[in-house]
Amino acid sequence: MVTFVRSRPVAAGFHAGGGSGGGGAAAESRHDAERRAEPASGTILWQLRRAAAAAGLAACSIVAPVGPGTAQPAGTGEWFSDRAAATGLDFVHFNGMSGEYYSAEIMGPGGALLDFDGDGDLDVYLVQGQMLGPGRTLEQALVAPPAGRPVTDRLYRNDLEIHADGTRTLRFTDVTAGSGIGVASYGMGAATGDFDDDG
Repeated sequence: MVTFVRSRPVAAGFHAGGGSGGGGAAAESRHDAERRAEPASGTILWQLRRAAAAAGLAACSIVAPVGPGTAQPAGTGEWFSDRAAATGLDFVHFNGMSGEYYSAEIMGPGGALLDFDGDGDLDVYLVQGQMLGPGRTLEQALVAPPAGRPVTDRLYRNDLEIHADGTRTLRFTDVTAGSGIGVASYGMGAATGDFDDDG
């Protein structure tokens, strides 16, 4: 389902409880002014907006859900397959859910591809979460983190093997402990860069 939402700024002094000092009236007049500024139906700008919305909806209807129990058309293979565990990427993100409905609980974790060891292969840095809320402990998590693994960011070295016949075997090794990285905070993303410009 596609939803188009257009936000409108609220006038200063306007409060949800009916406004103060005429703020509600100011917000209404701004809304009316913006509405009048929108293109009238039949103009070229209006037709372009309508065509773009129709194209977006048409594109969404082309994509068919594929999942367990859904038959794929004959002659088509999987576009993607989950090979993370087979290559050594055994990371499981912990979102810190405690029942307080923090917005971070529903957002996916971040990560970065970088060549930390300078061998020409992209290595993987994955960002971990923590418990959300002041004073919360791991025992209060609605979904517990993976047992036996520290709840920290992880660094995986790419140990790509190129065989004599040109085939490749992709394998990642968890090198977090030896790297000195022990980041235990709630991460949402990662960025990389060569800060000393040595390549």
